[in-house]
Amino acid sequence: MSPDSPTTAEIAPDPQLEKRTRRRFSAPEKLRLLAEADALPHGEQGAWLRRNGLYAAQLSGWRKQPYRARFGGFAVASTRAQGG
Repeated sequence: MSPDSPTTAEIAPDPQLEKRTRRRFSAPEKLRLLAEADALPHGEQGAWLRRNGLYAAQLSGWRKQPYRARFGGFAVASTRAQGG
């Protein structure tokens, strides 16, 4: 085999794909987005979600967060197990 054969050549990773990070929204941003979504006419939410790069499950989770928080603010999700 020659050194230029496809089996031995390395493929350079795309730097944009390597640096993906999860989007984070502040409490005011979440409230603004929820208000926008709630103000939409029937049947328009799917297109709005796609334009904003969001999922319906995110909105649902954001709506539940104030009820889980002690003082009505947005709760910070914890991934650690609660030890007793």
